[in-house]
Amino acid sequence: MVQFYELEMLPEHMKSCAGMLKNIENKENVTFVFYLSTQQHLETIDRDYFKTRYPEISTQLYTEFLDTFVGETFKSIIMADTDLYPANLRYELSYDIKSKRSSSEDDEFYNIAAFRRDFTWEWSDKADVILWGETDSLWPSQTLMLIDGLHEQVKNVTPKYIVNFADRVLWDNSFAPLHPMYEGIRFVDDGVWQFENPASGKSYMSYEEMEEINSEIDVVKTVSFNVPRFDGSCVGFTSDLLCSGVTLPKSLILHSEDVAMGTIAKRIMGDNFVQYNFSNILHVHNRRHPKKRTGILNENNARGNCTIKDKGMWWQILEQASKHNHYTLFNQSKVQSLKKTMALIHETRK
Repeated sequence: MVQFYELEMLPEHMKSCAGMLKNIENKENVTFVFYLSTQQHLETIDRDYFKTRYPEISTQLYTEFLDTFVGETFKSIIMADTDLYPANLRYELSYDIKSKRSSSEDDEFYNIAAFRRDFTWEWSDKADVILWGETDSLWPSQTLMLIDGLHEQVKNVTPKYIVNFADRVLWDNSFAPLHPMYEGIRFVDDGVWQFENPASGKSYMSYEEMEEINSEIDVVKTVSFNVPRFDGSCVGFTSDLLCSGVTLPKSLILHSEDVAMGTIAKRIMGDNFVQYNFSNILHVHNRRHPKKRTGILNENNARGNCTIKDKGMWWQILEQASKHNHYTLFNQSKVQSLKKTMALIHETRK
């Protein structure tokens, strides 16, 4: 799912998608699904910003809520210099899913958790492995080759599994093991180190830098866990796992949906839960990408910091609601509904 304010990160993410195809022969068996959201329930499009950035397409793209941001326009602007054409590619505007989505403030709020729920459900019996990506993430070029090999090796023994890659240094590294070159490095909680040290998961790393690191690996190391250890940026789920009941509950609104997916998978699979990790192949999640949030009216928060000052009160309301619903998934606490949460947000935006 690509939010309108993530457009400037998208070309590099697309480049990493294209890179995955170069190592495989059966490109026709790969389908990419990109969903562009232009909803303005939480953020408002700064049309002047986009007209300045893209004057040659402002008339077509940034009037009528980006209605023409599909088809050949999408290919020519966003997919320049990529090699995705041999694979299947789907585009959907925000009003196309369920035939009722649109950019109107009056329409149902539809965000990444809802999209992932619909996407995972739709593809759970159509593909062997379903991958989640994020616009600020970069896939290693070895991704499809490694997952294909892993799947052939384990599909008859552990067909229900989750798979991900090594990470950079974070505050606790619960999402994935550290890539070997970052082992022993301590996360430093200050702005300079976080944003400038390449070992930090909050610093920007380019696709070329990631690929150079991964090119030095001769033998890929695969490890397994019996507890979930992943974030939603570069992770895969097998169809067998999803068809066994692992899904995203509707109570997860905008936060914790990846953690909830792991929690539910562990709950269903119990001692039989397994997650595989390519522990010396680095993926990149540019959590504080310098262009993470651009083109939002009256917001100066390009790195996507999450304080009330940076994003506004709505983020805290959504975060608290989602965390409450996640922490109480398996007990008799009352769910904070989307309707109630959006009503609280609406009050703060008046």
